[in-house]
Amino acid sequence: MMSIIEKAEALEQIISDVDNIAVALSGGIDSLVLSSICFAVSQKSAVNCTMFHAVSAAVPEQATARVLECAEQFKWNVRLVDANEFADPNYRENPVDRCFYCKSALYGTIRSATDAVIVSGTNKDDLLEFRPGLKAAKTYGVRHPFVEADVTKQMIRELAPLYGISQYSDLPAAPCLASRVETGISIEPDELKSINAIELFISEKYSCRTVRCRLRNGKVVIEIDEKSLPEVSSNIRQNESIEHEIRSLLANRFKSHPLDVTAYRTGSAFLQAAK
Repeated sequence: MMSIIEKAEALEQIISDVDNIAVALSGGIDSLVLSSICFAVSQKSAVNCTMFHAVSAAVPEQATARVLECAEQFKWNVRLVDANEFADPNYRENPVDRCFYCKSALYGTIRSATDAVIVSGTNKDDLLEFRPGLKAAKTYGVRHPFVEADVTKQMIRELAPLYGISQYSDLPAAPCLASRVETGISIEPDELKSINAIELFISEKYSCRTVRCRLRNGKVVIEIDEKSLPEVSSNIRQNESIEHEIRSLLANRFKSHPLDVTAYRTGSAFLQAAK
């Protein structure tokens, strides 16, 4: 088995073989580490590296803040773009393959700005999940260095300190906010912003590692990591002011829906609709 140092060397070799790279930088741990590696290679070779970050209602504001922080700290060449995914009715209708339309908008926007090879932070573990966005990636010739180097999510976390971003090693997974909306319920920008506001409110108040505000047909579900669940659940159920605060942040379409608190389960908004 290759050591993490050997994995880093393998990744740098893959990247150094490309003259011009455009990194799809979401602000999550995967794309942050990939950006760090690409930048490191560009500093000691002729590789040109630009990071593209989409600013959207579907992207948590804290992800954009991380991107800007790294850009300033490490002098990354970051371009903020509007992928304009909400202009596509297919995306807003929120079908099972919504991610295909989202990634098509993102990669199409990047392609219109550069002829560089687009790379994503997709890793080996992602291939085990339903990822319609990979079909869009194939359409635009996107490469996945972590997949090419057989790198897993855990390895990515171990790579972070090697490239000066150890502060993000334990960054929780943070899929786009549209993933909180049950398949078949339309995607609305203001509702995604309310989802993020609720998640921030709960995570800051209770120091939760994972919070998901799911919008489902007929109810709103707050999912919490198992360690924090007992405290958060009892507080929301017994403290009317906490529930009132959460409801005040909800978008109008969901203000009167029943509120449920349960354990976090990855992809549950999709799974619920797919049963």
